[in-house]
Amino acid sequence: MAAPLPDSLLALVKESPPIPQARLQLQALLDGDLESGARAYVRSGLWHVWREIVRFRGLSIPEGVEELRRGEEASFALWAFDNGLEEEGDFGYRLSLQRHVREKHNDPETNVLFLDHRLRLGQFEEVIATVKRIEDEHDFVPDEIMRAVRAHLALGQTDEATKKLTAIRARNLDSGEIWAFTAIASKKTGDLAMAAVAQEECVRLGIFDEALEREFLDSLGISPTEWEVLRQNYKFPALDWEAAARTWWRNPGATLKPTSAPSSHWFGGEDYRMPACPGCGLPIRQWFLLDIRAIEPLAKKLPRWSAFPLLGCVECGVWMGRHDYAVDPERMEVRLLNVAISTKDYGERFRESPKVPPIPTQFVRLEWFPPRTYPDEEEPDTETPWNSLHLGGSPYWVQLPQDYYCPQCRRKMVFVAAMTSTTGFEPYIPINNESGFQYHWACNDCGILSVIAQWT
Repeated sequence: MAAPLPDSLLALVKESPPIPQARLQLQALLDGDLESGARAYVRSGLWHVWREIVRFRGLSIPEGVEELRRGEEASFALWAFDNGLEEEGDFGYRLSLQRHVREKHNDPETNVLFLDHRLRLGQFEEVIATVKRIEDEHDFVPDEIMRAVRAHLALGQTDEATKKLTAIRARNLDSGEIWAFTAIASKKTGDLAMAAVAQEECVRLGIFDEALEREFLDSLGISPTEWEVLRQNYKFPALDWEAAARTWWRNPGATLKPTSAPSSHWFGGEDYRMPACPGCGLPIRQWFLLDIRAIEPLAKKLPRWSAFPLLGCVECGVWMGRHDYAVDPERMEVRLLNVAISTKDYGERFRESPKVPPIPTQFVRLEWFPPRTYPDEEEPDTETPWNSLHLGGSPYWVQLPQDYYCPQCRRKMVFVAAMTSTTGFEPYIPINNESGFQYHWACNDCGILSVIAQWT
């Protein structure tokens, strides 16, 4: 006869949220089949119940973790770290590394919790080795690399720390967190000039990690009040759908429509020589070509630009990261400069690639939206451009409103267009998995085109 479950375990089971087949699992527990009874709690992430079952079975937590299936040990590690059980989380994470569960290594939250634990214990060499292993599998892991930089600095390896930090900063110049860490590291190494540059970038970009922000302020001797004053001209309000619509309708720009009449803008074509996508290896595509000189509001802001491509790749998931391109309208050539996302993790071709056949050139006309108030009392059904290509005017934000800066001169870039799925054009191009926009920004002085994705 099975030993009765202790009251503490029964109470946990009864207090837990409902899970599929909960009665069957509870009955299995009552009948003494503890292993089968525990499976539902593993699948549902109710690790506190699973942990008590392991203990009731007379096993240590590491022994219970050893029994978990591939991938589950990393999920347990994240739960354990979140609940202050660092040694148990440490064991689960080490086991996940040992079993080489690739997809779990890409969970920055778990990686960072483990690495921070190792840093607190002073195990700097292990931090460096672990980050190298993760980095070898994923070509861009900035959160983890910053932990390796901390370890290098603790070991007095300043050159190696600077090299790593420079590399991840070059790939994501929009990250206030990377710039904040640059300021902290530069102050430690005595590079006050770089610390000042990094501080200026942080003021413009903001720092969303509150703990890192506090460390940044302490390191540079800036009070929270002083920081608020420095940031006041750069802060964007939190995204508000109604506010976003009102802002857009005050300066909505134009949308793109097919036309049979000759035009200086067109859909499709292969005017520009394009680079390969850094993920799937298929060519970046020219979806539209705009003549900036024929668009008065943009021509004033971008007098050095002429033929402007709306471009991208829909054959893999690398579109999620910022892309920076050098555009040469005279040679009609586009060169990829940088992409701020892991091309290994997101660069696998979709099964149906190539998704879009070659597109014959088709003329496009601009249809300008009249500025309005929103919502319009006379036209209460005024729509916002969820499914509309639009250019000029204000960007219609889906996620975080933000200014973007040129990767070369660091001046504010000009918003040119929001590329979304091409309803009304043939063939149909599914942008961002049919959700959101690919915002195109330009630097007049450097000839840089930057594409930033936002999606719902």
